[in-house]
Amino acid sequence: MHKANRCNAYAFEVSRMAGKDDVRRAIEELFEVKVTAVNIQNRRESRGRAVSVAAPPTPGKRPS
Repeated sequence: MHKANRCNAYAFEVSRMAGKDDVRRAIEELFEVKVTAVNIQNRRESRGRAVSVAAPPTPGKRPS
């Protein structure tokens, strides 16, 4: 949650077959946000894949 509060970035575990474009489209569709960047971090096979997605600040919310 630390990155979510300070950097407006979120981590998701996704399929190893998903590419950055697939992840971007899925996040934008599911959460109705505009994704600014997708960073993929490959983990050991047993842990899957973590994805950090940065979205713009919510309107009316003061940036930190």
